[in-house]
Amino acid sequence: MFREYDTPAVGAQAFKFNDASRGLLESLGFAEAGRRKYMFVDGEHRDMVQYGLLRGEWRE
Repeated sequence: MFREYDTPAVGAQAFKFNDASRGLLESLGFAEAGRRKYMFVDGEHRDMVQYGLLRGEWRE
C-alpha cells in the first residue's frame, strides 16, 4: 500500500473472536487502535477491533 500510494496510514478491522485475522494484522505491524461494540448477536455484543499502521512504522 505505501509503495503505491502517498498515504500517511492504513487501517483494518477484525472481529475480536477472530484470532487468526487479528494475529495476521499484528504480525504485519498493525497496532490496535480501538474496540467497539459492533453488533448484537444471540444476546451478546460482538466487538470489532480496529487496527492502524502508520507509514513511519511500516517495515518493508
